[in-house]
Amino acid sequence: MKDRILLFLADYLGSFLIRFLKFTLRIKLIGVDYLNAVKNSGKGCILIFWHGEMMIPMMYHTDKGIYVLVSRHRDGEIIARILKGLGCNLIRGSSSKGGKKVFLEMVKLLKENKVVAITPDGPQGPYRKMKTGTVYLAQKSGCPIVPMFVYAKNKKVLKSWDKFIIVMPFSKCVISYGEPIYIGENLNKDELEKFSKELGNKILFENKKIEKYFTDEKMKIIGNQGVYFNKFVSISLLPFSYIYRFIILLRESLYRKNIFKARSLPKFVISIGNLTLGGTGKTPVTIWIADFLGKRGIKSAVLSRGFKGKSRKTRIICDGVNIVGDVKESGDEPMLMAKKLKDVPVIIGRKRYKSGILAEKNFKSDVFILDDGFQHLALKRDLNILLLNGNTPFGNGRIFPAGSLRESISNISRADIIIMTKIDNFSDEITNEIRKYAQTPIFLMRYNVSCMRTLEGNGVILPDELSNLKSIVFSGIADHNYFIKTVINSGVEILDYIKFSDHHNYKKRDIEKIISSFRKSKADLILTTGKDAVKINGSLWKPYPFYYVDIGVEIDDSEKFEKIVMDKIKEKTFL
Repeated sequence: MKDRILLFLADYLGSFLIRFLKFTLRIKLIGVDYLNAVKNSGKGCILIFWHGEMMIPMMYHTDKGIYVLVSRHRDGEIIARILKGLGCNLIRGSSSKGGKKVFLEMVKLLKENKVVAITPDGPQGPYRKMKTGTVYLAQKSGCPIVPMFVYAKNKKVLKSWDKFIIVMPFSKCVISYGEPIYIGENLNKDELEKFSKELGNKILFENKKIEKYFTDEKMKIIGNQGVYFNKFVSISLLPFSYIYRFIILLRESLYRKNIFKARSLPKFVISIGNLTLGGTGKTPVTIWIADFLGKRGIKSAVLSRGFKGKSRKTRIICDGVNIVGDVKESGDEPMLMAKKLKDVPVIIGRKRYKSGILAEKNFKSDVFILDDGFQHLALKRDLNILLLNGNTPFGNGRIFPAGSLRESISNISRADIIIMTKIDNFSDEITNEIRKYAQTPIFLMRYNVSCMRTLEGNGVILPDELSNLKSIVFSGIADHNYFIKTVINSGVEILDYIKFSDHHNYKKRDIEKIISSFRKSKADLILTTGKDAVKINGSLWKPYPFYYVDIGVEIDDSEKFEKIVMDKIKEKTFL
């Protein structure tokens, strides 16, 4: 009965609603000349787009005489009836049902100079994984593939395998056409599979570029340009930078000549640090490394300075099970690590050697992870991991206080591994600059939104539930811009953004200001970072919907990264 109702609605209402929706949309076309050039040459072509994104291209290409491949399963039947009502020509079938006959039919149409539209990951997935059939069709027909990259500003994402996108009325949309891709006649099966994978990755990359187009547009509306160094102020502070640099060089020289003694801990030491002031993502990477070591059966302990914490003593904040300190003593970053890590002790103290001895005595740790340790020369380390911001790895090129550099760029040479974070604008030029100072392995890192959690941690909003939610956002971090982009790219609409200084300690008046904005805006929730969430007293925010963004980390070629780390550990400890 349910199927009959759905088919009835598809027949009589589907195409009407789609036409009405199309009338309300503002569609921006990019690269349409590529498609027109193929048509004008008298050739057929294969239009491809992801299954979950078919709504936008199908709306735009109605009444244009294209042929659309639609499967014969139930969902395919609903789609077919809507498309037929929109004026599309249908090819019914899939690789599992009548595959050979459908393939030959498409080859015939393409040789007759028709346009055939295909979803290369459909009809059953896996999600956004391109199958070889599309490039094989291009090879046999001699016609090019024209990829389509689409994005909608306002949308709802369904919980289906393809994360089907429902475009909302009056939304801005972008349709971008890629250059025609011809497949060589002599490519064998393995080469076709490799080409297919590369093409799928290209489509994903281009879709990210279009998402960035909307992100940048929203960033301009929000009007937050982040922390930067005014040129005039920077130049006026140069004399102090020279003094600071002299002190740094003197300190390095004293350690190098063993006048200042660097001490060694009895177990393996991994240092995670950066070259610039804040905002490179040390805390998420520290959590990620501690987690992966735990999965390998290696007991680790995090040694943190406890920046902005009131405690001046070396002390245990978390024993791996229970949190035994508070955020005022520890500072926000150690507390966040203590809450997120399981079975990993967190110790704070300015003297990391003393912290390590305390961890060794109480927890028998195999590895010590030195949080923010690149400049901590008083302790020897076995693996130096340096994080660089992929957008601005060297800040403005000047040392503090005229710039954001903590020390000279040439000290990159101390790094054993370099991780590039926030890689939106990462380029070969940045790699070439790094290679002037170090030949160490470089890995690219991306953040992903795991979910949104209530400040207590028991309420969760999953990524596919975020679309069309409206939020008030606030943060007290070094890089406000990147956090805003992360929220926007998750699908959440920002109605107001309230920023505080890095490591800000929230008072009652701050929370009242945030709640006031929430009430006026009629937002769905209030969002902040995990680092900020640990500092907000529960009595101040209840019963309002405060959530924090739970960030995860993805490192390209993570297997290689993990192998380097594990080989280094085994080399010293014989684990």
